[in-house]
Amino acid sequence: MIMNKKKNNIFNNIFIGIFTLVLIAPIAMVDGQERVQSAKEWKLTVQQIYGPTSRSTPVVWSFMDEIEKETGGRVMFPKRFDNAALVPVTRALPALAEGTFHFFHTTSLFHAGVDPVFAFLEIPGLALTRETREKMLEDPEIMSIMQKAWNRQGIQLLGFQCIAEQAWSFSKSKKLKCIDDMKGLRIVGSGGPYDDLVKALGASTVLTPPAERYEAMMRGVGDGLACTIYMLEDYKLGETVAQIMLPPWIAYQMNPWLANKKSWDSFPEDIKTIIARVAREHSRKTIDIYEKEFVKKANPTIIKKYNLEVLQLSKEDLGRLQKAYEVVINKYAARSPETKQLVDIWRAKYRPKEF
Repeated sequence: MIMNKKKNNIFNNIFIGIFTLVLIAPIAMVDGQERVQSAKEWKLTVQQIYGPTSRSTPVVWSFMDEIEKETGGRVMFPKRFDNAALVPVTRALPALAEGTFHFFHTTSLFHAGVDPVFAFLEIPGLALTRETREKMLEDPEIMSIMQKAWNRQGIQLLGFQCIAEQAWSFSKSKKLKCIDDMKGLRIVGSGGPYDDLVKALGASTVLTPPAERYEAMMRGVGDGLACTIYMLEDYKLGETVAQIMLPPWIAYQMNPWLANKKSWDSFPEDIKTIIARVAREHSRKTIDIYEKEFVKKANPTIIKKYNLEVLQLSKEDLGRLQKAYEVVINKYAARSPETKQLVDIWRAKYRPKEF
């Protein structure tokens, strides 16, 4: 009887020890530096700037879907907010840094006033081909400077997503024969380096949110528009214009994917590696979507729908554009030591021969 009791006690102690270890070990490992991967899940909130009906929104959310799939559900995004519905764009960066939400898709032009480094990849004339753009996105010198700028805000730069190109469209009463005809015109837009290019070509700018541009154009507040071509359809802006100027003056608007730095630092290395890989793949996929689906299909459809005349740029026009690019790039370089460093890297590695 005594021996049986001892055996039972030993057995019970072993059982309790194993049971306790099973319960406690994952928690201890999760809180420590080494994580038991299956014991930790992240359910995160994400916000992006486009509305639920925007053609960009499904592409934006596909990034979250890929992360969920590739991490095996360890990182999930159950709360997704369209159209900056959780926090207005003007307060989005501090809200992201504070952890109000964890991932954020935006346009760097909205935040260039916070740090001019953010606007670098949107400077007109920097990358007029896909090959140049992709090399710049993979350049360790450029990305290091940009990452440090985002880190100063408590934010991790994950990667970029291609949206579309910026185009100029002109009203029915202000049709152009050449780029010199832009002089004296008022161009409606969102600010940033595109406006610097407008000014370098002798025109002026009118800052107007996308939702108010239709009325502004109909009332004659502006003679032209700076916007992506799909906005002509999404906001019916095509009804207000008669002519459009397409790239090569600017191409591949790349919008950043950002994460709360503390959330990012909480991930184990394997998840960081997965997200970084998905971000690179997502950038290439979105350029593919843009080129194969949009440029080849949607662009001609929108041009035909609104009976738009495409302004063909002459060699002289392109030469004037290049001079205007130089003005904008030099102005940007003077903003800070970091912006000068970025421009110096660009001049050494990526400056087109035409400049």
